[in-house]
Amino acid sequence: SSIAGGLASGIVNAPGKMRIYRHDIVHRVKKWTRENYLCSMNGDFYIVSFEKVWHSFEKLLKEHKIHMKSQDTLVVIPSRLAATRLPNKPLADIHGKPMIVHVWEKAVQADLGPVVVACADEEIVQAIQAFGGEAVLTDPALPSGTDRVKAAADLYDAEEKYHFIINIQGDLPTIDASIIPHVLDPFSNPAVDIATLGTPIKDPKELKDPATVKIAVSREGNDGVGRALYFSRNPIPSGEGEHYHHIGLYAFKRDALNKFVSLPLNALELREKLEQLRALAHGMRIDVKIIETEAPFGVDTAADLKKAIQVIGESYMCKP
Repeated sequence: SSIAGGLASGIVNAPGKMRIYRHDIVHRVKKWTRENYLCSMNGDFYIVSFEKVWHSFEKLLKEHKIHMKSQDTLVVIPSRLAATRLPNKPLADIHGKPMIVHVWEKAVQADLGPVVVACADEEIVQAIQAFGGEAVLTDPALPSGTDRVKAAADLYDAEEKYHFIINIQGDLPTIDASIIPHVLDPFSNPAVDIATLGTPIKDPKELKDPATVKIAVSREGNDGVGRALYFSRNPIPSGEGEHYHHIGLYAFKRDALNKFVSLPLNALELREKLEQLRALAHGMRIDVKIIETEAPFGVDTAADLKKAIQVIGESYMCKP
C-alpha cells in the first residue's frame, strides 16, 4: 500500500495523522527495530521509537483495509411475510416503524456501502421506500434467505461491482450497528470464503437453548478470528472451555455466494436446520470474528416481538 511504501522509503504522510520521517533511511527491515524516527505534529518535532511508529502504522493500515473493503461492499437484507410462527413479522410495528425498517436503519448506520432490502412481497418494498430506503422485489418461491440475497445482488448489481456481499437477517431489529463492520475482518485472510460473527456465551441457559446456535471454532492467532469447524444447536464442543454464540450475520465473497446457492442441500444442514453447514460440507471456508457483545436475538414469535419492543424502547430512552 502507499502507507507501507512510504514507511519503507522514509516518509509516512497520513491525512489527519502525524508525518513520520525515518531518521536513518535503511531498507533492511532487520535494522528497523534499532532506529528512531523523527516525527512532526502541528509544527513540533519528536523522536519516536520504532515500536510506537509501527503500532501507529498497523492501525492506519487496518483502517485503510477496512475502508477499501467498505467501498467494495453491498449490504442485503432478505425479508418475506410468509413466516410460519409469526406471519407478517417484517411489518410488525415497533415504536412507530415496521420491524424491517429498524434493521435497514442499523445497516445504514454501519456505513459500509449501499443497503438494499431483498423483498419477497410488494408490501415490504413499499414499507422500505416510505422511509427512503432501496428495495428490490424477488421471487417469493426462493428456498432460502441466502438465495434471496443472491437474487437481489444480481438485480441491484448486475455488473458485479461489489465483491463483498453482507447478509443481515431481516428479523434482527436489536442488532448493534457498530458490530456489523467486524464481519469483514476475517477477509484479511484471502483463503476465507464466508465470514460471520460470534460472541462468548456467559449464561449456562443459553448454552443449552436449541434456539442459540453454537460454533466450534479453531482459534490460533490473537486477532479474534478463528475457523468455523461446525455449527450446532447443541452445546459444542464438549468439555471445559469457551463456548460461542453464533450471530446471524454473514459476509460472502461474491464468487463464494454464487457457489453457495448452486450447491445441493446437505444432510447435516437439514438435520440441524442450519444452512451454513452446506458450505462446510462442500469444503468452503467460514471464518468467525469473535467479539464481546450482547448477541442480538431473532424475532420469531410474539414473545420475541414483545421483547424487541421493550429493548428498542429502552434504547430510545437512553439516547441524549
